[in-house]
Amino acid sequence: MRSYLSSMAFLQKRENRTYTLELVLEESNVGPLTWRCIPCPPEAVEKMVVDISLDGKEGEVRFWGCGGPTGTVRSLYQSLNWFVHCGPLLDHEKMLARPLRLRSLELLLAVESRVCCGELAALLERMADSRMLCGVVGHYAVCKGLERIEADVKERLGTTPTVPREWDRYGFEWGEISGLKETIGSARMRPLESGSG
Repeated sequence: MRSYLSSMAFLQKRENRTYTLELVLEESNVGPLTWRCIPCPPEAVEKMVVDISLDGKEGEVRFWGCGGPTGTVRSLYQSLNWFVHCGPLLDHEKMLARPLRLRSLELLLAVESRVCCGELAALLERMADSRMLCGVVGHYAVCKGLERIEADVKERLGTTPTVPREWDRYGFEWGEISGLKETIGSARMRPLESGSG
């Protein structure tokens, strides 16, 4: 089966190189993660679609607080970090031989949510411009209903993610997994739920 999933006949269809993830945003963290589609081995994935919903509580999820990004942003960034280095199992003891690189990252916001599409897109733009997504994501899009904001990550900025000095030591560490377990733990990430298809 694995050889078929890695074959060119299977992988030439774009949808067979796309992972789909459901993610729940809580007040200041990422809640449960549920994989809905993992059609190919991690080394063949090109696109990740993330369906984002709220946990049902009243209130509004914010991405920017007094003077900087909120805990939600830190949790989202570290979720991407873990996926890139550990694959869909998010197991720090079974790291991938090489970090993944996504051609496209698409964030789909639930229409009924109070999350602002423009606010999340502006945050991604800032992260891309400050080199936090370099070498990890080639293109990103944020969608909510009919609204769609997208952009390319400028390759001229480099191929290694760099965290801005003012965000350093606030849970935005990238790459080395040695400290990631503690970082994810501090962000109160929940274990991966089964549900891949």
